[in-house]
Amino acid sequence: FFFFFFFFKQKTAYEIMPSLVGSEMCIRDRYSQMGADVAKLPGNKVKEAATLFLSAAWVFERIKLDLVNLKFNELTPDVTEENLSLCSFLMKAQTQSCAYERVYASRPDRYDMLAKLSMQAAKDYEVANGYSRNVGVKKAPNGKSLLAAMQFKEGAFRCLAFYWLALDQKKKCEESVTGMGKAVASIRKATEILESLKKNEWNFPPEIMAEYKQMIGQCAETQITIERLNDKLYHDSVPSKPVEIDAMPYGKPISIEGELDRPFEGKEILSLTVPPGVKALDNEYKKEVGVIIQEAFDLIRQIEDYHMQILKKYNLPSAIHAVSNEQQIPEDMWQRINKCKENGGARGLNQMLEGVEQLSKCNETNILNIYNQLMDEEREDKELRQKYGAKWNRLPSTGLNANMLKQLEYFKGKLDTGKQSDKAIQEFVQAIKAEFKLLELDRDSLTSKIPKSSSSAGGMSPAATMVIELLATLDLLKTDSDTTSHEMIKMFESDNVMQDMTKIYQKLKDKTQTFEELKRKYVTMKRSLEENAANRKEVFNQIDKAMYEFSQKKAAAIVDKGRAEFFKDLDNAINFLNECHIKAQQGAHFHTQLAGYVGSLAQTVNDYV
Repeated sequence: FFFFFFFFKQKTAYEIMPSLVGSEMCIRDRYSQMGADVAKLPGNKVKEAATLFLSAAWVFERIKLDLVNLKFNELTPDVTEENLSLCSFLMKAQTQSCAYERVYASRPDRYDMLAKLSMQAAKDYEVANGYSRNVGVKKAPNGKSLLAAMQFKEGAFRCLAFYWLALDQKKKCEESVTGMGKAVASIRKATEILESLKKNEWNFPPEIMAEYKQMIGQCAETQITIERLNDKLYHDSVPSKPVEIDAMPYGKPISIEGELDRPFEGKEILSLTVPPGVKALDNEYKKEVGVIIQEAFDLIRQIEDYHMQILKKYNLPSAIHAVSNEQQIPEDMWQRINKCKENGGARGLNQMLEGVEQLSKCNETNILNIYNQLMDEEREDKELRQKYGAKWNRLPSTGLNANMLKQLEYFKGKLDTGKQSDKAIQEFVQAIKAEFKLLELDRDSLTSKIPKSSSSAGGMSPAATMVIELLATLDLLKTDSDTTSHEMIKMFESDNVMQDMTKIYQKLKDKTQTFEELKRKYVTMKRSLEENAANRKEVFNQIDKAMYEFSQKKAAAIVDKGRAEFFKDLDNAINFLNECHIKAQQGAHFHTQLAGYVGSLAQTVNDYV
């Protein structure tokens, strides 16, 4: 199935018609991926994989029918009848592989059926090999290895066909006491086919080389057994040619016509499969949008920093609550505590940190596994190079793997940085976990812990009341800002402009005008954030004035240090917990994103190493 990825890694079925986009992407995601390890799947899954491969074959045939309806500017070199035929027969060959694996796993004694299934797989690979030579696979990167692998598959299944035929003939001979000569002819044919593959063995990937050696040993052992039986017991004449084998197709391509009108769900795959020119336009557009978002977020960051400075400068809101003689948790503070509880509180934070740690360990294990896989491949390549010398004409693995090792080193550096940040958060949480316990109490229990006020004042001053109102206004403005920022990021992440970029690429749309129209929604949100920042600055100025008046009143008031410390600790606990939650969420996002990158690299390594 990896040949499919080679020929369609820059897929332009996207340009054919929207309905076929969904189908084609389904192949890559659904109808081909399951063929990666058919030998490792249970029987029902192998059957499902075979069905999906047949569906994939149908889609390739369907695309071929639509080629005649395409205009010249809608065609690219990879969307040709020969390329599509190649992929179609590869899907059929994979179907036969699945059928073979299923029968072998459930009924290994059905030698006749295994022979017929193997012969059909060999014929499908034979046709695919013919197309691969016509479309110039050999000139492509790793083309020699690809051709060698395809030729091996054809030869291996043809060998298996005669191998199983020999065992079937041997079994029948043991029952009827005649026909062992036919079994000798069949097993000799199997060995002859294996011998013919030797001319390409230095181009075989390591995993195919191992399979090849195993088949040689197995055929040689079986041939010795059958020939000895015939020489010593049956004395049957050996025909010059083995019996012809009737091929057994598993099934015909399965139509998925009904699925063509389904909404396309392959956006993340489509971003990797559009033509390079379209991808370049998409990157240019996203870069310009990124500038707009970054400018907006830089402004918000400045406002947030100043917001924290104002609170710290005046010790708000605990400074206001400290001079009040009210014996209950203020409403604004209780709302903040409730919000902490809604986010999971300290227990939720600990669970989140445990999840981050598990993600980190998983990434570390996967990175190590990829590194070991690359090192094993380089070591095996070195051994084969020493064994075959000039005949081993593959590029050295040290060169082929250099870029993947570089990416791996980069990911390892990012992981180490993330682990340092994770450790800092965990140490900080451990240091202040006692303060978090206050936030676990209900309102009545928390109120009972407020130190009794020694002030006889009847309530807060007008200045203090004004500050409380201004802080509430700030909270509302901050909520609006956070909502807009979140919507802006969400919009950017889901902004699929590939169709617009394709039309620009095909000269059907003006680039400048299209970019301006698409960016307009981001510009509008940026202006909203700028207005929000201006309003918050005005509130900051009002707080400065109100706090000046409050400080004058405070000088004459009796300040209860116990109350001041209590509300300060409570305020710190709320702020610290919120800050830790944000950092834990960022850590989870970081490790999840890194896991995606590492997973993509692992897939690349599995495909090419």
